[in-house]
Amino acid sequence: MRSLIFLFGLLFMLSCHKEPIPCDVPECNSDTILDKGSIKLLWVSEINPNGNRTFADLYLKNENLIINNNFNTPVANILYFDTTSKEVKWEWNEVDSEYYQTFTFDNNDIFIKEQRGLYSIDIESGITNWSLVDTVVLNPRGALLGDYFYLCSWVNTPVSLSIANFRRVNKIEGQAWETLLTFDKVDFDNFSTVFESPNLWMHPNTNDSILIIPVRMVEFDRNLRRSDLIAFNLNTREIMWQVEDFTPIVSVDQPIIHNGHVFVKNTREIFAFNLMNGSLVWKHTETNQWANYGGGRLQVIDDKLVLGEISGSVVYALDPMTGNVIWRHEKDFGFATCKSDIVHYKNYIIIANFDKLDVFDVRDGKYVYMVRNTVRRFRGRMALDEANRKLYVPEESQIVAYELPEEF
Repeated sequence: MRSLIFLFGLLFMLSCHKEPIPCDVPECNSDTILDKGSIKLLWVSEINPNGNRTFADLYLKNENLIINNNFNTPVANILYFDTTSKEVKWEWNEVDSEYYQTFTFDNNDIFIKEQRGLYSIDIESGITNWSLVDTVVLNPRGALLGDYFYLCSWVNTPVSLSIANFRRVNKIEGQAWETLLTFDKVDFDNFSTVFESPNLWMHPNTNDSILIIPVRMVEFDRNLRRSDLIAFNLNTREIMWQVEDFTPIVSVDQPIIHNGHVFVKNTREIFAFNLMNGSLVWKHTETNQWANYGGGRLQVIDDKLVLGEISGSVVYALDPMTGNVIWRHEKDFGFATCKSDIVHYKNYIIIANFDKLDVFDVRDGKYVYMVRNTVRRFRGRMALDEANRKLYVPEESQIVAYELPEEF
């Protein structure tokens, strides 16, 4: 017990340093720390004056930040933050909710999916362009692809989930839903369907637009679960292929499309499927008992499939064509939040991992550098301004700005 108290006390003291301090743990010895550069603290700004802890996702827009201030109390909000003046230019909080299920944006507008409504917000002014509130129950997630916003909805209450519709609406007009697919549970052995966030692929032979849609299915009476993957041709309005029951519960993340493959994951596995026919190319299974991919964001970086999972136990890169491990670290890098994040900067990846930033060389996985947290714990998605060598990191109710070196 005394050792646990000492450990937590030490973590607390380290997290209260006002300046970043270099890595000083055994994993970071003189052979792994490079002297070419360091990460420097620029400023810290409060985005929640009440000090409530949030999961703030940061997005760069014209060298400023769009902040999705989720899990806020009492109401979630969207902020447009000027990184020069360090002032909020506008705030949007028209929906009485602590959480937005989907947040995305294009060059002009932000799109918020919350409970039964979809909202379009002008980025420059923060004024609502349109809102589409439906009487049916909408799936929590959706995706903006091209000129349309796609999501799933159910005809009746979420208790029975008899009929699931996969629909889209034009992002400019926001007028009426167009139904693309309908799954009735009577056609699927009483399994109710949830269409998750899709991605879009252009068929190389026909130039048809193909939606790649992860599908979760649940049979409530027998407590059974299955997940499918569907390729849906938007031009012919037909299912091109469907992978059935390849895993009980697929991740809700948008599929990754790269070099003729589509990648999806669950909590302990990554799957690669052929985009032309849906055949399984490879599967990677994690053996670390503490690993959980649930909150890790799968990315293609330097032609490698990179993932840092939420326990902070494993970070690695796979060959996207074969699934072979290119490099891997399996040790305690610290306690990760459920939204531990990775950004790509030049030849490096930077991981926000609970109370510090870990830097790896993406080419060979070499552990390069660590910066301890300035005040609190990292909670959410980072934003990188590579042109100006600035990294913005959410810390509970604050934003921390760092200057990155030309080279580590």
